[in-house]
Amino acid sequence: MKPISKIRRDSRQGYTLIELLVVSLISIIVIYAAIDFFNNQQKVFRQQASQARNQANLRLGLYYIAHDLMNAGYTGGPFGVEGEMYRAEATGSSSPVAAVKPVNFSTDPQFSTLKLTNQAGQTIDGIEMWFNINTQPTSLSAISYVGTNTLAANTVTMFQVTAPKCDMILDSCTPFTGFAAGFIISKADGSGEYEPISSVDLSGKTITAASALTDTYVVQSVVAPVWRRVYYLRDINGTRWLVRRDYFANNQFTDTKLAEGVADLQVTYDMIFRPSLGDPPQLTPEVDPDKPPAYLTPFNPKYIDSVNVSLVSAVHDIQSKKPLQTVMTRKVKIMNLGLHPKLRGY
Repeated sequence: MKPISKIRRDSRQGYTLIELLVVSLISIIVIYAAIDFFNNQQKVFRQQASQARNQANLRLGLYYIAHDLMNAGYTGGPFGVEGEMYRAEATGSSSPVAAVKPVNFSTDPQFSTLKLTNQAGQTIDGIEMWFNINTQPTSLSAISYVGTNTLAANTVTMFQVTAPKCDMILDSCTPFTGFAAGFIISKADGSGEYEPISSVDLSGKTITAASALTDTYVVQSVVAPVWRRVYYLRDINGTRWLVRRDYFANNQFTDTKLAEGVADLQVTYDMIFRPSLGDPPQLTPEVDPDKPPAYLTPFNPKYIDSVNVSLVSAVHDIQSKKPLQTVMTRKVKIMNLGLHPKLRGY
């Protein structure tokens, strides 16, 4: 028998360096792809969550604006603000009160220091409404003569409201008690006037106007508080908010944040003209206050038939450099105009 002189062994004792490098490269590619997929999914989720949140905010903002538009011009009296509007036309003066009208930020010193532009630098529309929040009028308890500025009424509690006065930057609020911006007083025949309020005496049941009455009103003449609200957009700590401004007597006001992430507010007005009743000819179906004054057709707010409000939000789109916009629009018909016989032409 021949002796075994040599035992054959496998000379390979593990993986080579090249093999380890190839495996490592493949592992890195797979892990990177998984991480990138996970990051993209997170971005999509955050985008969809932001879009859903903005949509909810837009719906909330439209609800508030539409709710006030449907009440615009209502005071609880027989003709709302229309008696004052007719008086102003009959006397050739301008009435500060209208059911709804556009806000001219360039002429309002209270808004001149705010950033009232959208992300493209275009002017943002604002909308102003006058109505009675409490939906309850009262009556005079004594005759109010022309030239006087104090009225005695059955009750004056509806002229007062307690609201939070908030610091928009610090987001802190304190209770604030204020009186209505003014009052509408009207007779049974539909004539009437608007006067800004100077003060209200709850115990004495009296209202003091900032200026003298232009007419005499008998007992039981209807007196109704009129509140003024303005909706606009404002940058607060780097975030765009839809804000409601409530005005009170003596030009005091409070701002309330309503909806976050509203990038743009645009308002257009559908007008109605009746040439058979002496109305001016219809020049355009919509009036856009966002256009320069040279292109803005002046109009009387009493001709507004309905209001179209558009709110826009924007979130970053991971597929492109442009933001993904969401637009919500609502048309609201003005319900409390066209009731006064003299404004209807007879």
